[in-house]
Amino acid sequence: MRKLLSLLLAVNVLPAVSFAQETPLQEKPNLVEIIPHATLENLMKQSDEPLVFYNGSALKINASVFTQSTAIPAEFSNAFIFPSFISEEKKTAAYDRLQQDNRFGAELQASAMVTFALDSIWKAERKHLRIGYSQQSIFAADFSKDLFHLIFSGNASYAGKEADLNNSRYTSMGYQSFTVGFMQRNDYSMFAVDLGVVRGINYTQIELQQASVFTQAEGNYLDLNWNGSYHQTGRVSNHWKNQPSMGASIHLEARQSFKGKWILHEQIQDLGFIHWNASSTEVKADTAFRFTGLQFFDILNLDKNATLSVGDSLLDKLRGPDVTTSHMIALPTLFRLELTRILPKRFTAGISVQYRMIHSYMPLTALNLSKGFGNARSIHLSLKYGGYGEFQTSMRAVVFNMKSHSLSIGTYFNEGFLSPQKLSGTGIQIQYQHHL
Repeated sequence: MRKLLSLLLAVNVLPAVSFAQETPLQEKPNLVEIIPHATLENLMKQSDEPLVFYNGSALKINASVFTQSTAIPAEFSNAFIFPSFISEEKKTAAYDRLQQDNRFGAELQASAMVTFALDSIWKAERKHLRIGYSQQSIFAADFSKDLFHLIFSGNASYAGKEADLNNSRYTSMGYQSFTVGFMQRNDYSMFAVDLGVVRGINYTQIELQQASVFTQAEGNYLDLNWNGSYHQTGRVSNHWKNQPSMGASIHLEARQSFKGKWILHEQIQDLGFIHWNASSTEVKADTAFRFTGLQFFDILNLDKNATLSVGDSLLDKLRGPDVTTSHMIALPTLFRLELTRILPKRFTAGISVQYRMIHSYMPLTALNLSKGFGNARSIHLSLKYGGYGEFQTSMRAVVFNMKSHSLSIGTYFNEGFLSPQKLSGTGIQIQYQHHL
């Protein structure tokens, strides 16, 4: 009996003694010390950036379009993106929001980039070769209230009045970029540089430093005066078979992590120029002109050699001589700086500031908040002020972010395309990435 009791006690006690020897009583370990969350790569994964630091080769495609203004409602500007009739209602809604000085901007961008990991080729750890293509179109305008009225409603309402067109400016630029670059990563930072060859597609700029239109009360004459310039490139001459308008650019990007909780992101995009070819036309004028109407003679003359050059002669009085020459223009460079804080429960918060080197664009400041969910999905919200307009909002969602594919879809500026658009600004962004 004593032997049986001794055996039972041995069976019950020995496992407990053995367990106590293997794991002595202590505080729970700090998971941050065990798992290297402080590295930049893991921080980016926590904030659900779509596969920013994928180790292998990948294809990344991005497309975005947006319009924005300090005054023009989105429903009005959308009529130009999705061609539709601009009703008097839409015009009135725009007129009611106009200020003395107004801004408008639109951007259309599409790009593709292939990244090749060099680890398997030259045993170069965490180094990547990048080859990219992008096409960009940018429109920017500063305009007075009177100029908007004249363009969309004519001068009937200005009988006996002078329309003020001072300090109005419009720029339209389109170009393509072919880039080759290099990216270096380590645990706490990333740096990338891309060198590009730029081909100009089109460029137009109109600048009215001082301009006005006076309509005589009975409509007997118009007094026109303007001091400004006009510059435009020929589309046909920009074809590859002729001398194209070429330039160069550089793109710089860097990220750093600090104390495992902060991420600093810097970016300089399209720092460069385009040398527009000799087909570029430039006109400068400082003139005043009274227009009393047109007189036609022999309008029934059927002689094939008879010509009417009324339009040309009128334009000659309004503008100075055409000068055809080459022209060098700086690209609308984008500068961006963002600071992000990693928070518990997969929240992130941050602030960013960006500026594009083009008139009509004011420094854009944004407050950003994001939340990550299961299956690598997340949602990103921003409240912004500046750019081509004033207050704006935007939302972006990472729909899926799997091992081989990632997709994010976002809306820019206020209500997007699907809601009643009485506010200024609208847009959409799509980004897709595939592992090769």
